[in-house]
Amino acid sequence: MVEQQNIQQRLTIRTGNDELAFAVGKPNDSGKMDFESYEVNMAISMAANLREAFTTSELLQREYQKVLILIDAPVMMVPIEEFQEDDMETLYHACFTGQKGNIVLSNVVPTLNAVAVFAVNKDFNTVITDHFENVSFMPTGQPVWEYLREKGVGRAEHGEKLFAFFHDQRMEVFCFQQNRFKFFNSYNTQHAHDALYYLLYAWKQLGFKAESDFLYLTGEVTQRNWLVEKLHQYLQHVMTVNDADYYRKI
Repeated sequence: MVEQQNIQQRLTIRTGNDELAFAVGKPNDSGKMDFESYEVNMAISMAANLREAFTTSELLQREYQKVLILIDAPVMMVPIEEFQEDDMETLYHACFTGQKGNIVLSNVVPTLNAVAVFAVNKDFNTVITDHFENVSFMPTGQPVWEYLREKGVGRAEHGEKLFAFFHDQRMEVFCFQQNRFKFFNSYNTQHAHDALYYLLYAWKQLGFKAESDFLYLTGEVTQRNWLVEKLHQYLQHVMTVNDADYYRKI
């Protein structure tokens, strides 16, 4: 009976700069999950780390019907009506250097009328497909975009809303217009000063108003307290979003 329950569950694997994380929802315990974190050995590749994790992780040694991989990779967003699969690899390599030899994939984001194009390391993909059959890939940010789109268009406050998702020493900044991205960009933010500069630059570029519009921060916010304090010197409405909420929905 236990094995049958495990087979019916879905495993989620999240990749990061220095960590792999594995999670399995508990079907009889709403909102809770089994979770394991695996510290990455930076001296070897992510694929090699994953191979080693299979020898030690209790969650990885179970059987699953489905496996979802949340990939930390640069993302190119394409309006769904303009997406051409034959062109996506060429366009992706034109946008992002250092991706040669990786597999370029796409994932439709129907709630935003967009297609996310991203890359997966070939060796990492081989390790995954050697162990699992029904595998799907998704950019790390996709559950965040969809959750915050709901929040952005469903709130009662008047005013525009800008969102910043921090993960893996990067910051994705975006906003929505109805059911589409109005703006989407990604920045390296190892230091909070960089995050402050890019956020205020995007705010000004979009023509947002300091008194009436809203900025939401979520994820692994770089020097959170310092950044929020500095932002409040320029913007009236700066808020944080619990990063656990959106991953419960995938």
